[in-house]
Amino acid sequence: TPLDGFPPKPDVRSLQAILECLQETFGISHPALTCVVSDQVQDAEMALACGCKFIGVLTGAATEEDFAPLQARGISIVPSVADVPDLILSL
Repeated sequence: TPLDGFPPKPDVRSLQAILECLQETFGISHPALTCVVSDQVQDAEMALACGCKFIGVLTGAATEEDFAPLQARGISIVPSVADVPDLILSL
């Protein structure tokens, strides 16, 4: 957060700070081992810029058409947040 000295999402520095914390705390050493879940296209762009996987959820702000240009870059789209756990297990 800005209170922590980092700009809020979708600024890539905010996600990079989280990735550093994951590395220090859990030993997750590569962004490709993480997955961002959101209903916003700008979050997908942030995740891809940091090398993370992304799951777009269609129960919020963005539609499938909004996410369509990013599908070629490997994002996944699910109808509901209820579908996220099964998709993560399949990755």
